[in-house]
Amino acid sequence: QESILNNLSKGEIIYIVGSPPLMNPSLTGYFKDYNNRRAKKGIIQKVIKNYTGRKTLFLEKFKNTQVKYMPERMDLPTLFQTSKGIVCIGIYEPFPIIFVIRNKKIAESFKSYFELMWKLAKK
Repeated sequence: QESILNNLSKGEIIYIVGSPPLMNPSLTGYFKDYNNRRAKKGIIQKVIKNYTGRKTLFLEKFKNTQVKYMPERMDLPTLFQTSKGIVCIGIYEPFPIIFVIRNKKIAESFKSYFELMWKLAKK
């Protein structure tokens, strides 16, 4: 996630699918700090949260954040985020594991998937 954030400038977009709820409270501080830094840099994030994410309005509180939700039966324990030739794929439970892929074609593929899901997701 940091590798994406560090490579973006004001007005650029991070695309996220999944956004599982944080069961590990030790991660909350990190994500609050991350989102504050992202918003301060003027970087936009478009997030498709799990359906159960409607219960916890965490990301929705940050500036430059657009959120939609997956259908009810599509709650995923994993997530991916992509922007500018980088893809991060991860899971937060029982502990965080994030894989970073630096490949323009793979990132474009994940962005295309995001765009399709964004059209299908609900506000």
